[in-house]
This record gives sequence, C-alpha cells and structure tokens, in this order.
Amino acid sequence: MKLVHPTVLVADDDLRCRDSVQEALERVGYPTVAAETGREAVDVMRSGAAHLGIFDVHMPELSGVDALELLRREHIEIPVIVMTSDRSEELHERIRLAGAVDLVSKPIDLVVIRGVVRHAVEHYC
Repeated sequence: MKLVHPTVLVADDDLRCRDSVQEALERVGYPTVAAETGREAVDVMRSGAAHLGIFDVHMPELSGVDALELLRREHIEIPVIVMTSDRSEELHERIRLAGAVDLVSKPIDLVVIRGVVRHAVEHYC
C-alpha cells in the first residue's frame, strides 16, 4: 500500500531553511521531523520515524551525502532528496551515485520542494 502523506525528515543545520521547508510541507499535509546534523538524520532514518528524507549537503558530523552513503551501505533504502547550493559537477555525480532520488538547488524554492516531494512520494513511497 502506497503512503499518501509519509513523514518527511528535513535535515539541515540552517534553522531558517529547515523551518521553512517543514512549514511548506506541513501546509500540504506532510508530517515532518527535523534533524540538525547528518548523524541525527541517520539515526532518524534507522529508527523508521521517517519515510522520506531531505538532506542538506553541508551539515555537521556527517555531510548529507556521507549520511546517504552510510544508509545505503546499511541497506536502508528510504528515498532521499539532497539539497545544495554547491554547483560542482563532481558533487552532483557523487549524489547521484549515492542513490539520491532527486537534487534540489539552494536557495530553496518552496513550490519546487513540494513538487519534488510529491514526485518522490508517488514513485518511491
């Protein structure tokens, strides 16, 4: 059975960005949980408290990409969207190879993030 409104983990050390993404998703019915570091994001995903993740690349303790790679090594296949302001082709390739379901550029456009989450839910949850 597909989830209509899965819980979304928003992992970003920037409080304003994290709060605005959470608010934008909650307004359209997605429950959210938050993490401030890559390590917290991994712990939330391991616990099963979220069905979909949105990870910023640059976070303390573990980057969003490192966190995603760690989850994949542990065979945790929860879909993850990665956000970054970094335009490096090497980083984008690493994100793709790590198994991110999508990549969103920062600064975040809240309409775009809602659409990306909706697409991920329809195809991966």
